[in-house]
Amino acid sequence: MGEIQFQCTACGTTLAVDDRAVGRTVTCPECSARLRVPATSSPPQPPLPPPGAPAPAPPMQQYMRCPFCREEILVGAVKCKHCGEFLDATRAPSYARSNEPEDLTAGEWIVAILCPCIGLIMGTVWAIQGKKKAKKMLVVSFVVWLVWVFFGMMAEIAEQPR
Repeated sequence: MGEIQFQCTACGTTLAVDDRAVGRTVTCPECSARLRVPATSSPPQPPLPPPGAPAPAPPMQQYMRCPFCREEILVGAVKCKHCGEFLDATRAPSYARSNEPEDLTAGEWIVAILCPCIGLIMGTVWAIQGKKKAKKMLVVSFVVWLVWVFFGMMAEIAEQPR
């Protein structure tokens, strides 16, 4: 008759038993573990590392630099784990690809004209967020702020006695 070889699942020792023992339970001579004899021989497995040995190194992964924050990320990543930017705009979710208008709304125009300092803050926040209308809000608010400063200085000069 033939012989079946298989490995102990507890210690990795290769056991050889008569093929008539298929389905029966045997004891490992090394660790005394109880094992069921498989129907076919299993290919030899690499031996298990001894306890306390360093773990085998994981396979090498390829990295690249994020085009937005320049941190290292995995090649093929969809989104940067550091800055949260989508690396491929076509794979970004719909909220990240919004078709936001570039023009300011009526309320935003009012803020830019009546409260240019708040408009500058809003424009800066929008620029950080990457919104298209940030530049327009910054320019309009800055120009209005300059006009306010100019007229304020003119009013001060007009009040001074000659």
